[in-house]
Amino acid sequence: MNEVDLILATFLRVQFPDVFAKLQSSKDRLTRAHQPQFSNYLNNSGKASDLDFLVTGLELAEDREDALTVLNTIFPAAFNNNGPRAVARRFAHPDYFDRYLAQTIPDNDIRDSSITEALKTAANGNDQGIRDLLFDQNVDRSMLAISKIRERYPDHGPKKKTEATTGPVNLELLGIAMKLIGECRNDHRVSLTSKIDQLCYWAATLLDGLLHSSPELSDSAFSESLLKCSDTNLRIGVIMITKHGHSHMTQEAQTALDRVINNEANRLLPHLLDSLKNGDNADEKSSILRYELLAASNKFEELKKEIAHGLKQQDFTKGDVAARFVSFFYSAGSPDVPVAASFSGDFFAEVTGIPARSADYVSTEDWPNFSISQRRLFSSQFVE
Repeated sequence: MNEVDLILATFLRVQFPDVFAKLQSSKDRLTRAHQPQFSNYLNNSGKASDLDFLVTGLELAEDREDALTVLNTIFPAAFNNNGPRAVARRFAHPDYFDRYLAQTIPDNDIRDSSITEALKTAANGNDQGIRDLLFDQNVDRSMLAISKIRERYPDHGPKKKTEATTGPVNLELLGIAMKLIGECRNDHRVSLTSKIDQLCYWAATLLDGLLHSSPELSDSAFSESLLKCSDTNLRIGVIMITKHGHSHMTQEAQTALDRVINNEANRLLPHLLDSLKNGDNADEKSSILRYELLAASNKFEELKKEIAHGLKQQDFTKGDVAARFVSFFYSAGSPDVPVAASFSGDFFAEVTGIPARSADYVSTEDWPNFSISQRRLFSSQFVE
């Protein structure tokens, strides 16, 4: 906990107990826990003026002013729309807010030392501690665990001094992260902050860290850790998250990432071509993400030649290929049924040489199913 925040919290509790008691009901606002909703209660000047209700019970104007000054010091982002969300261990951080209110560690909280120990033992090859935290039957504790882990691994990219990685980074831990991703229920359609998405971003920061700290590692070393996740789409997702942050990379790290991508592409290309030849009987998990990885690899020209050859030999049709360039959108709370589809016509044209136009977010309300044949039917209207 932050000493200054703790002193100010104690001052509020003793000097203005009614104000302190109102903080819990305003947690989301004060911590900016839900950014979209935050903008709804800001006025045009960017000030959260309706937070004045926290001090309306104070009779003296001087007391109201003093209490607001303290609140503004503790929760600056809540009083200024342009302010960043608080860093870990501050009162204004949603994962630590309840500690300051209770001035102890609440029963449902997780000690920072528990996260530290779990990461340390995982980096040494024992995943039991981190597994217990991330797969806790209490969903709130499970999500709190991944949130606290990710705090120690800021998203890759140019980092400020306050955003340095504070957790261990090695191949063992990357392998465990990938294994956990593969075992995690694919809940990305249930929550806007799903566990599997958070795990993928964590794994990407681990991979990024290794690419910078140990770019000389062999292709087989990186592959061994990444292949702990057997789900091809999820594994490619981690690699592509890392790829999308490449602008900050050193030349050595970029070269190492290119090797990782090329190695994955070598495994992927024959399976992708087999999928096309299998037509409607192919694995329906085949996604555009696989083509995006190949486009970023040294296998892209070979992919285009193989598809042109397959079309000429009638091993598959342009509709079979187009079906792979359909993507789906899901809404929170709809775990199985997409709400809309898109077609990446420009990318399809680049891969096949066949003119096509793109379509974004077309409702799938009337679709009878989401099979490859249905995707082919949908994409056919955009392909010449």
